[in-house]
Order: sequence, then structure tokens, then C-alpha cells
Amino acid sequence: MTEKKTKSFCREESPCYTFEASRCTLVVAETATVSEDNSDSVSTFASHSGKPGSKWKTSYKVDFWGFYLAARAKINTSYTVNKSSIKITDVTKAGTKANAPTTIVVDSLKKVTNNKKTVKSRGSFTRVNGIVIGGQPIGFSESFDLTTTLKITSATNSKVKWTSSSKSSK
Repeated sequence: MTEKKTKSFCREESPCYTFEASRCTLVVAETATVSEDNSDSVSTFASHSGKPGSKWKTSYKVDFWGFYLAARAKINTSYTVNKSSIKITDVTKAGTKANAPTTIVVDSLKKVTNNKKTVKSRGSFTRVNGIVIGGQPIGFSESFDLTTTLKITSATNSKVKWTSSSKSSK
């Protein structure tokens, strides 16, 4: 039996990276938020602020490493921040990829909660170390979810503050 070790480096005002070692695989996770109104504004921090009505995208990616980058699962959540709610406009898998013999299957992408002070998006994935024929995995497979949570912490007529957090779960 292999031992699983996880180390997370997260603080309120610093970038968040998670490292997990199991089954001879290194897993690296990273969250980034970018303003869709000003693409030069990129943040890997957990706290954000912007004008009411501004558009944002938070991306959460998980990389699976062996001797090379075997696969990347990525969920991108586009949303508009308002004074009293966050409206998720789109959830995509752009940036998800795999290198043979690993395969990533996107099972579903959805808005779990929307138009509230706290909203969530989720992507369900299956990673296969092997091949997929006719939708059936041949080899080791593992299903997991990537979830992004956005929460308004304060709001005025000119500024909204919110936090973003993401996690991977099996």
C-alpha cells in the first residue's frame, strides 16, 4: 500500500499551491483570478475586489506529474460581481489536457449555486492511466471533482470584496 502525503501552502493574502504525492504521481494545484474587463489584472491570492458589475474569471487547475506532465484538469468559472450577489455566467474545461497514455474525461460541468452571496461551480473528471475505448476505461482510473467557491465579504456602491477558494475531492 502506498502512503499519500499532502502539503498545502495557503494563506489569505498569498498564492495557494497544493502538493500531493501518491502512486508515483505528484499532483500540483493552483488557483488564479483574472479580470475579464482588464486582462492585465491577474491574481493568485484568495481575496479580490472590484467594481459592482465587473466581470471576472477564476481558473482552478490540477496537474498530474510523473516523469512528465501526464494530465491537467482545469475548471474555469466566469462570473459578474454585483453588490448583493455573484452571477456565474459560464463554466468551461478550457486548458484540460492529457498526454498518452493518460486520458482525462470531463464527466460534467455545472453551476452548483448561482446568483447568491456564496456561489459554487463544479467539474467532475475521470483520469485514466491507460486508454478509453467506447467510453470504458482500460487501466487505472480515478474520478474526482474540482470545485470553486466564490463568496462576497463586503460591498459598497463603488467596491465589492470577495474571496475565491477551490478544492479537489474524490
